[in-house]
Amino acid sequence: MSKLDELLRELCPNGVEYKKLGEIATVLRGASPRPIKKYITNDSDGVNWIKIGDVPVGSKYITQSEEKITKEGTEKSRYVRKGDFILSNSMSFGRPYILAIDGCIHDGWLSISNFKDVFLSDYLYYLLSSSAIQQEMKKRASFGGAVQNLNADIVKALVLPVPPIEVQNEIVRILDDYTENVVELQNQLALEITARQRQYTFYRNKLLTYDSKTRIMPLKDVAEIERGTRVVRSQLTEAGLYPVFQNALTPMGYYDKANRLENNTFLICAGAAGQIGYSDVDFWAADDCYTFKCCEKLENRYLFHVLKNSQHRIDAQVRRASIPRISREAVGNIRIPIPPLDVQNRIVNVLDNFEKICSDLNIGLPAEIEARQKQYEYYRDKLLTFAETGNTILSRAEQSRAEQSRAEQSRAERLSWLDVLKGIGIILVVIGHIYSNQTIFNWLYSFHMPLFFLAAGWVYKEKTVLADIKRRIQTIVIPYFSFGFLVLIYWQLMERRFRDSDMSFMDSLFGLFSGCYDNLEFNIHLWFLPCFFVTVILFNILVNLGGRRMAYLVSALMSLAFIVVPMHGLIWGIDRVFKYIGFYAVGVFIAGKSVKAVKKKVKAGIVAIVLLALSFSLSCYHLTMGIMWFVTALIGVAAVILISQLINENRILQYFGRISLIILCIHGPVYRIVVKIVSILLNLGTDAVRENFLLAMVVVVITMAICSTAYEVVVRLAPWMVGKKKVKEN
Repeated sequence: MSKLDELLRELCPNGVEYKKLGEIATVLRGASPRPIKKYITNDSDGVNWIKIGDVPVGSKYITQSEEKITKEGTEKSRYVRKGDFILSNSMSFGRPYILAIDGCIHDGWLSISNFKDVFLSDYLYYLLSSSAIQQEMKKRASFGGAVQNLNADIVKALVLPVPPIEVQNEIVRILDDYTENVVELQNQLALEITARQRQYTFYRNKLLTYDSKTRIMPLKDVAEIERGTRVVRSQLTEAGLYPVFQNALTPMGYYDKANRLENNTFLICAGAAGQIGYSDVDFWAADDCYTFKCCEKLENRYLFHVLKNSQHRIDAQVRRASIPRISREAVGNIRIPIPPLDVQNRIVNVLDNFEKICSDLNIGLPAEIEARQKQYEYYRDKLLTFAETGNTILSRAEQSRAEQSRAEQSRAERLSWLDVLKGIGIILVVIGHIYSNQTIFNWLYSFHMPLFFLAAGWVYKEKTVLADIKRRIQTIVIPYFSFGFLVLIYWQLMERRFRDSDMSFMDSLFGLFSGCYDNLEFNIHLWFLPCFFVTVILFNILVNLGGRRMAYLVSALMSLAFIVVPMHGLIWGIDRVFKYIGFYAVGVFIAGKSVKAVKKKVKAGIVAIVLLALSFSLSCYHLTMGIMWFVTALIGVAAVILISQLINENRILQYFGRISLIILCIHGPVYRIVVKIVSILLNLGTDAVRENFLLAMVVVVITMAICSTAYEVVVRLAPWMVGKKKVKEN
């Protein structure tokens, strides 16, 4: 048993007391004297004016300020003292700092003081830095809109564990040890990388220094300098076969062709002019890139090392203009020592090994640091988690069961109207695919898919990127490939016999893995899943990187880009991500506004009818292009939201909403089989069946019934196919 366990059992037999921070400390907002320039002073008796820029990166303490204000200014600001805490409402949002100086803070800060009788400063620092408290502050600050505002009331309302001082001391000691170990490892990393890089540079200089007997020739005499070929950015993709190097060592994008073979040295001649690169794969050299066709006396990899060793001389030849450039003539005049080929190869082997060591070092040690940091955060959060007074400290198994229970309760409390919304949406999808009426088709297609993206955004919860990817693989990617393979087999064995198609089995298989709309002929409706996967992962990454405001902004810009430059044919529906991510962001934003279910049903019903009529009219007049695509779609979605909230207790629609995934995946082949059977029974053509409203609705009903049956079978025999871990008990 650890010392901490002993202290907890001795001093907190019934758990640790929790209190609101506002009950045990003073929490106040800063204040700014305005205009601030009037109160800035250089006088020695001025008072420290503390800004976010005064905080050293990664620091725990604020030790100095760049500016001071007059004593008159302090009367209009908030005075804080050494030992107080301050929290920022911008940049390092909610991050705590301990003051090592007295001073004044502006209204972008919150101060916490008068806690010394209850908390140790270091303990409170670790507590406020913990994941649970940081997430709670972000959650409360985001409530009600996209703009985060960490006000004093939010911080006062934080419920914090208040263990005895002896327990706090022990926790601080443990976390200080962890922190010291991480810092020591970081210092070792920096020293090791520096030492290896110096060693590498030393040996490279030694190996590439020759006696007077070695021939030294201009580069143009031993290699043909070839300029690359221009390629338009719109032709490129974010991932593909061949990287394209233009004006930087980082690929501009990827192209389906290559104009240079692997193991080739290149030099950037504009932009990052003078930078030397080497590609061990085939690539496309664009017009701001020189490559070298070496003669029989010169090895290309040796040339790379020589040019890298001459980097400072090459940089001196760069013309510094609005766009830095280096001429072909300047490159051609670079002096290259030409030892025998066997000597060149030995030099290459030595330098490549050094380079590999440095590369491995730069990858391995930072990964170790990251792992240690995550370990530290895990233990910090565990150490700062206590049972409340009146409860015993939970065992690990009990904690797991409690978390599972809360998760199940959360799932049980899901918004029923959202299931109705998805139920209506999936029925409209099926109708749109079966009933061959162009007017109805145009109307339904104007909003039925945006509806699903907006509904998904409504239930968005911020997660770590890795946790989100893991979850989405289970709930989206696995169902996509599972049903994709099943339908592909059916397509190959059966459906190709009565559908005209030139797509081979391998083409279809490629289409499945590419996730591209244009390549999914065997089950075109599957396009939604890879597109949805990329959309939700991308949005969560944006939130993790820069918060919801950044995610909203980027989503809006992507939608604008889709309007300006329509895209198609990209893998995993990336082209359609630009089209739909805006609706996902709208769903997240509206949910953050806590929109409640309608109360005045008559008025809501009238509004819904008006919106439906408006949506129908806009689609009839083909006002579904450009910005009107989004306007028309939002009008239709708004109408369905109102209808869903009006009939949110409809169990049939709720059920269809919950099983919408499997309906989406298999309704295509199902309805085509049903249409074929109905056409044979009635001696009609398949087109005639789909053009007849009553017959089409019969097909819709049968299709939905078959899909529902399939779901019940799958969820019991192979629940993982629909993203579930276990059979759901009714």
